Amino acid sequence: AATLPVALQTMHAAAVTGVSPDHCVYVGGAERDIVAGPAAGMQTVIAAYGYLAASVGLGSLLGGVFVATRLRGGRMGPTMMWACFFYCLAVVAFTFTRQLTVALVILGVAGGFHSVYAALNSSLMQLKAEPEFRSRVLALQTMTFGVTPFAALAMGEAIERWSFPPVVAI
Repeated sequence: AATLPVALQTMHAAAVTGVSPDHCVYVGGAERDIVAGPAAGMQTVIAAYGYLAASVGLGSLLGGVFVATRLRGGRMGPTMMWACFFYCLAVVAFTFTRQLTVALVILGVAGGFHSVYAALNSSLMQLKAEPEFRSRVLALQTMTFGVTPFAALAMGEAIERWSFPPVVAI
């Protein structure tokens, strides 16, 4: 029953664009997508983006737990730098991966290191700032995270132009 509305929507999209459904490829990641594509007369391709994103999220949660339970002051700077280094290595390794299970593990590791890096970076910036400037530092941190969606748009365009591995590796 849920397949019918999705199939009708995809057929409508094909009609509006003037493309025959048999010349369309329906990319989806959920069961309803896999069923809706053929119901609309389209080829269907399974995308694992949800699994990849979930792997990063799981790694990030584990990284956050590590920061919260294992790091107690001390030498946060070197730990932050190593976390950044290993995060970058994991991202580069991901660009060379062609197997989903390996990609899931690598992205989980990347998410963990990124979480450690981001938490320590934010903490160190606040700890090193003079008390009267801490709100400004926080505002800059918030603004930096606020522009991430715009950077993702630019990255998406670059990936369309030059393909995924080289863009992510850079």
